[in-house]
Amino acid sequence: MSVLENFNYNALPQYFLDLKDMAYPKQIANFFNLYDIRRYLYQITVYNRQLNDYVILKYGISHAEANGKKYKGDRVYSQLGGLKSFAQPLERTSSQEFRTEVAEAYRLAYNSELDHNDIILNVLDFTDFKFQFVDKKFEMERHEAEILRRHLSLGYKKPIGNKVINLGILTKTAVSTAVYNYLFDC
Repeated sequence: MSVLENFNYNALPQYFLDLKDMAYPKQIANFFNLYDIRRYLYQITVYNRQLNDYVILKYGISHAEANGKKYKGDRVYSQLGGLKSFAQPLERTSSQEFRTEVAEAYRLAYNSELDHNDIILNVLDFTDFKFQFVDKKFEMERHEAEILRRHLSLGYKKPIGNKVINLGILTKTAVSTAVYNYLFDC
């Protein structure tokens, strides 16, 4: 049993972003800026025309809370912004693997190219979430693992974009915020 098994993700602010409404990758970052989303868990879903159904391509998390140094939404901006279907796709991103390995794996699995017009991005906003642990990145990784655990427990295939699934993190713990505040009188 997972410690997050009963966590209600529907209680978090949730956004759906249909990329067919966007011509430029920068519009992804604009969306995150508009709603001031700084820490998030995301799901990339692709409508597969051959299957006439949706395929979950990837679950992921923001890797740092966005501040003045990074774009808000930079994780998905860099992963999706390089798709060739955009009017001006990003030439270089920090997420080249998404453009190459994930897009190629999708093409081989579904005999179809990734097209931003077929992608819906689901964002769970953790910006104002009351974190249980001092290490927010650790806690976000646990939430990502829990979402993946739920996905697999329903009998779905492992998403192509999640090369590694670390369910072991669900049994690990870290210093809680309450203990830290007690010890250091914060």
